Amino acid sequence: MQQQLGAAPSGKEYIKRVIGLPGDTVECCDEQNRVLVNGVPLEEDAYLYPGSVESHTEFGPIEVPEGYLWLMGDHRAISYDSRMNQNNPGGGAVPIDHVVGRAFVIIWPFSQAGGLGVPATFDELNASDG
Repeated sequence: MQQQLGAAPSGKEYIKRVIGLPGDTVECCDEQNRVLVNGVPLEEDAYLYPGSVESHTEFGPIEVPEGYLWLMGDHRAISYDSRMNQNNPGGGAVPIDHVVGRAFVIIWPFSQAGGLGVPATFDELNASDG
C-alpha cells in the first residue's frame, strides 16, 4: 500500500545526491578525504550518514560527460552509486534523462521527518536558468 502511494520505495527508484554536473571534474580524495569538484573540496558533514566518510573508494579525476550527472549516496559505505559503476557506459555517470524527480521531503524515520531544501550551491545555476 505504501509503495502505491509513493511513501515507500518500489525497489526501482534510487535517491542519490548530485555531485557533478556535465563538464565538472569529480575526484576523490584530497588529504582530508574530501570529494573534489573542479578542484574544490565538498563540505558534506551536514548530510552524510553518521560515521560515514566521503568515499571508501578512490576515483578520478573524471570529467562528467555532456548529458550526464555524477551521483553519490549519503551512506557512502553501502551506496551503489557512480563510483561503483565506472566500468559501465558513461563511466559511472548517469544520463540526465534517467532522473525522474528531486527528493523534497524525508518521511522515514519519523525522527528525521521534514522538508529538504535546495543547497545554496545551486543558487548560481538556478539564476542562470532565468
